[in-house]
Amino acid sequence: MNLENFQGLEYVTVLDIPTKKIGSHEVLAIDHGDIEKAVAKEILKLGIRFRGKEVRFLRKVLGLSLEKFAAKIHLTSGAIQRWEKKENESIFDFIKEYSNIF
Repeated sequence: MNLENFQGLEYVTVLDIPTKKIGSHEVLAIDHGDIEKAVAKEILKLGIRFRGKEVRFLRKVLGLSLEKFAAKIHLTSGAIQRWEKKENESIFDFIKEYSNIF
């Protein structure tokens, strides 16, 4: 199974995901959270300029609230919320600044 446009990130396609049959349905044979973590690591390796989509995706993969995520990178939750609202707007080079939290 392939997942295109994974989590709304148009450049992410997850290939060859193992599936299993349950009744008449094909379901993932791997935990969705494991897929998200693997995608997050690959996004960080790309070194792209982040948009709000990437910030929100990485925050959620880490399982952090706006407040906890903001505290980790020494910003306010309001700043993070503003970034996340700018879904398709390039924010800045997040990787160079804050990749240490991953």
